[in-house]
Amino acid sequence: MVNKARTVDNGRYTPIHPWPEGCHISGGSRGLVLSRTPGKSYNTAFFEFADEGTFIRGESETIQGAEEVAWNRYQAQLECPGHEYEQRGYRNGAGICKHCNRFEVEIFDVREVGHPCSVCHVGTNWTAVGDTWFCRDHAPSEEQKRAMRGELRNQGIYPYQSVIEELLDKLPR
Repeated sequence: MVNKARTVDNGRYTPIHPWPEGCHISGGSRGLVLSRTPGKSYNTAFFEFADEGTFIRGESETIQGAEEVAWNRYQAQLECPGHEYEQRGYRNGAGICKHCNRFEVEIFDVREVGHPCSVCHVGTNWTAVGDTWFCRDHAPSEEQKRAMRGELRNQGIYPYQSVIEELLDKLPR
């Protein structure tokens, strides 16, 4: 049964599929997808589902089409013969099922699969400056991180990793 009280896109779209009660759904008719590659960012309709440590995103020309993509992925996950997770490059503890492509958080121990902290060498995914990683206990302050990034840029070896990072550095202190 479709819960007619649930809408996305600021109330303009009512989902057509019976998403589980209590899950998070969202969507929009014109979402911006940013890319680090110049000219590769784009706008798309999207529909997102999050529940029990997983996240599904569907994209299409319309929200209904995007919901259909997300619903098909969700159904594939429900019909999976048994989730077997692979790291697939994630160093934050997340994994992807090799059968149905389900994304799930906290599958692997980040202390084992994470980037080694530059101070204590325990795996982490907490914060980095350039290629130098820090666990929560050894993380530099925001002021120290700005200074470290500035020093790396002065040496010509650290451009901004994202537009957002560059904007954050420019905020008044």
